[in-house]
Amino acid sequence: MKKIYTWLTLLLVTAAAISCSKTSDPQPNNNNNNNTTDTNFYFTAKIDGADWSADMQSTNTSITSSHQGLLTIQAALSPVTSGVFLINLYNYNGAGTYTVGTGGTNSYARYMTGSVATSNYSAWKAETPGSTTTGTFTITKDDGSIVEGTFSFDGYSEETKDTKKITDGKFRMKK
Repeated sequence: MKKIYTWLTLLLVTAAAISCSKTSDPQPNNNNNNNTTDTNFYFTAKIDGADWSADMQSTNTSITSSHQGLLTIQAALSPVTSGVFLINLYNYNGAGTYTVGTGGTNSYARYMTGSVATSNYSAWKAETPGSTTTGTFTITKDDGSIVEGTFSFDGYSEETKDTKKITDGKFRMKK
């Protein structure tokens, strides 16, 4: 069952990365490529103590209309193979705290590097052996157009059998 969820997650990330268009109201730019900088929008975290900050041009936030009560957040570096976060919060109903972990109804979070297309990737999931929840996402604001909050989780890699500590996560993104 975990393999099915992993493949579905990877398929979603690949589809989102391929289908993202920078011409349709992207997140305000938060990098140094001579575009207008708007630091009011961000997605940052520490991975094992090292700073990580998304390329806001490749980041999208959406509430999936085909599945009521689901908030999907994707945040990536550029190129996307350098690192991407994918978060699905099930039973989403606005501001509040959501746990992430294993199980059919639990919300989940993933941090991935590498290429899904070539099957050369590593994924650290918000689940560890014997645990059902390993982190939280706290939505502090959802006004219908902007979502912001904080997060942390322990990401476990089934491939490498190691854990990455994702801490001090915070985000403010357009819906």
